[in-house]
Amino acid sequence: MSVLDRSAPVLMRVFQGQAAIFIQAPVETVYAYLVDFQRHPEWAQNLGKVTPTSTGSTEVGATFRCEEGPPPVPLGTKLKMMAHFMSGVFSGAKTYSEAKITALEMNQRIAWQAWIPKGDDFLSFAEWEFSLEAQAGATRVTQRFRYAPPDPRG
Repeated sequence: MSVLDRSAPVLMRVFQGQAAIFIQAPVETVYAYLVDFQRHPEWAQNLGKVTPTSTGSTEVGATFRCEEGPPPVPLGTKLKMMAHFMSGVFSGAKTYSEAKITALEMNQRIAWQAWIPKGDDFLSFAEWEFSLEAQAGATRVTQRFRYAPPDPRG
């Protein structure tokens, strides 16, 4: 279930991908670290600060505000992304992103949606997921993403 009306913007392209890593720690330890969204700036190079905007514990439906910069991508890609972002800001988009947890499966899966607000709509929208798998005392973490920028033609 999406928190946003995806029928509003016409999507130009969808970018998606995944990466996996083995971490030499038990799955319970890795899950506890990753589910603490306020610690994401410790390892996500483009995040400056993550602040809870909902009350209560970290659970499905919890929301956050995120201060972030461009991701670690090649300079040409970064410049294109920044031009799109600045164009959005000049047309009313916020300078921060918001996120909402959409799934928590203890020691197995963490998923969330994130977007940059622009009026009643959004400038960009992404879905993220961590899948965790215990393997001989270590943990395999697979991160998946799906990013859908709106069509600049409106």
